[in-house]
Amino acid sequence: MIYKRFLFIIFSSITLIASNVSGLVVDDISKKPISDVNIIADDNGTVTDANGEFKLQTNFKYIIIDHIGYHKRKILVNEYLIIELSPKVIVNNEIIVISSLKLDTLINSVSSLTIFKENDVKLLKHNHFQNLIDYIPNLNWAGGTSRPRYFQIRGIGERSQYFGEGSPNFSVGYIIDDIDLSGIGMIGGLNDMSQIEVSKGSQSTVYGNNAIGGSIIMKSNDPAEDFQFNMNAGMGSDNFKEYGFIANFKLLNGNYFRVNVNNNYQDGFRENDFLGKNNTNMKDELFFRLKLKLVPNQQLSFINTFISSDMKNGYDAWAPDNNEDFKTYTDQPGEDSQKTSAFSSRAIYKGNGWNFVGIISQSSSDLVHSYDGDWANNFFWEDTSTYGFDPYYYGYYSPYQFFDKNIRNRKTYTNEIRIISKYNIIGIYHKILKEKDLAKGWLFGGNAAEARSDHDINIISVYAQSNFNINKKISNTTSLRHENNNVKYSGSSVGYSGHELPEVSSNKIFELTGFKTAFRYKINNLSKAYFFISKGYKSGGVNQQPYIS
Repeated sequence: MIYKRFLFIIFSSITLIASNVSGLVVDDISKKPISDVNIIADDNGTVTDANGEFKLQTNFKYIIIDHIGYHKRKILVNEYLIIELSPKVIVNNEIIVISSLKLDTLINSVSSLTIFKENDVKLLKHNHFQNLIDYIPNLNWAGGTSRPRYFQIRGIGERSQYFGEGSPNFSVGYIIDDIDLSGIGMIGGLNDMSQIEVSKGSQSTVYGNNAIGGSIIMKSNDPAEDFQFNMNAGMGSDNFKEYGFIANFKLLNGNYFRVNVNNNYQDGFRENDFLGKNNTNMKDELFFRLKLKLVPNQQLSFINTFISSDMKNGYDAWAPDNNEDFKTYTDQPGEDSQKTSAFSSRAIYKGNGWNFVGIISQSSSDLVHSYDGDWANNFFWEDTSTYGFDPYYYGYYSPYQFFDKNIRNRKTYTNEIRIISKYNIIGIYHKILKEKDLAKGWLFGGNAAEARSDHDINIISVYAQSNFNINKKISNTTSLRHENNNVKYSGSSVGYSGHELPEVSSNKIFELTGFKTAFRYKINNLSKAYFFISKGYKSGGVNQQPYIS
């Protein structure tokens, strides 16, 4: 009997000493209550109710607050607590396709894709998209530039954009962080890239006029919640030097920014025998990216991206002996430089059963592409012991000297709105492209020595996509896009004697329609079979030749 009384006194004492804790758990961004949060003390535990409130009795000084999708917190016990939890990204190994009108899993995709995740790029240890092309089936790029600029997917694409080759309409889309750089390329550093996707076959219903052959989509890492600072540096053959850093900071609740700076230099694997230099084909590239993530509330978020790139690349690649010894003989080495400033903003509003996506972008690029058109120097061509070339015999009067140069400025503006429900998508897209070119050299087969052009392209398109399940295994996705392209052009040129050639002007409107319908059969959670029919499109251009017959 005495023993039972003793136990009762001890139990009563512990109960009196225990603290009564109550509180409220809310999201630190939206300030809304969070239900079913685990409140844990070593000797007891409970969960929050539908209003985010809890009550707990404990003898310990601390309690643990834990809920999936939020950062865990350890809180000092008090009588009443208001606890704010910060959301966190849950890492999932499942691949999400980004080159579609809405995010979807790879198993649900009905396109032929090659996808590189961030870890794939790190394992390959490459620093530019140029190096990844060797790993991508059906993708090629045309030489003639210091970095890949003109791509072909399954044989469809461009090889160049010299003056006189028509309007800046391209068959393969090239988009970085929602910024359209089709036909410009070159910017393709892999530092801090989250995902790279190459879609093969027509993507006109997604990206319109510039994707009849396919698309290349590159997305960098978005700002994260945790502090991060990484530095990288490297050295290699041919005087290769690289350095850069990535920094990620939290500004205020729900606001984060991420900075990526990278610079690399290389002599270019060519030795100019005439000038006695080994850097006439150099690469000197500086890249800067700033991303700002704003989350005003749980429904609305913004990802803003600012890009600045300065590529001061030389271009000295042509040689009469096809560079057998990696030597050139030019007396006027060229350049392949590109300076780009760009901005994009993606807004996402999550409604009740539907999402709104708005995307705007703007870019301005100054490009210079030049090269020694005679591939050598006067002494080389006058020396009959080399190739026995006699410029007088062929009608070229000494000196045999040609230099080609194209200066280009391109400005691009895009606006897009999408409304996405579970099974349907509708959207509208607007793009303005303005390009001014100045070319000097051997133009139009020798008819002109200098030419100027002004391209003005205005694109408006509407599109829709519908998904439905025929049964548990078979589903269908159908998309349709209609586009109106207004292509304006004006150009002038001057002959070798200084006389003006006939001006060329054009104003054309193209009405274009594309579609895709696809059936997918789900074999299991890891396998699928699909079949689709698609129709892509690409607008016409203009004949820039001043003597049009």
